[in-house]
Amino acid sequence: FEDLIHRFVPTISKHMGRVQQAHRDYAPEWYRLLSELLVGIIPLSAVLRLMDAYLVEGYKVLLRFALAHLIRRQAALLAANTPAEIDAALFHPYPAW
Repeated sequence: FEDLIHRFVPTISKHMGRVQQAHRDYAPEWYRLLSELLVGIIPLSAVLRLMDAYLVEGYKVLLRFALAHLIRRQAALLAANTPAEIDAALFHPYPAW
């Protein structure tokens, strides 16, 4: 997933690299975006649509959705300078749709 971030969202990738250099023991929990299907971050109706698309199209839809999530949260991620701020930006729930 980090390769996809580097390719499609290079600004976030560079910023995350700088934060990881400053906090060597920190690694973003990307599995929470992919394996938990963004449960607790997006509304349940969107999770159900995502699960349906995953069953039909496979894992690629999960990667696309996770990248879209990063793009939507780009401003907050770029403003984050600590691991706690990054986690808050990544995993803060969206308002109900």
